[in-house]
Amino acid sequence: DICGRQNDILFVHCNVPAHLYGLYLLGTTLKGILFGLQVKRPHFMVKGFWQGYRKLFQLTGVRSPVDSDCFRVFRTLKQNGTVKMSQIKSYLNGRKIAT
Repeated sequence: DICGRQNDILFVHCNVPAHLYGLYLLGTTLKGILFGLQVKRPHFMVKGFWQGYRKLFQLTGVRSPVDSDCFRVFRTLKQNGTVKMSQIKSYLNGRKIAT
């Protein structure tokens, strides 16, 4: 619980595009706290968020957000699991893909 919530905050900090940063930081925090209440472990969730936010200030220069298109593909995959390549083909066109 603690490391998971900390990593949620650090993931947002390191990867989310600037124009979505505040929204995702707030959303991640609220959803995590609600989940903590649901599973009756809010203390651990809040402690993890506290550690994550504290580390944000220690990680100056670490932020390396992906571009908006890449983040949109990530969100689509996270929400839907698998998608047809045709759904993300426009993002992949002209980009080098590791094989």
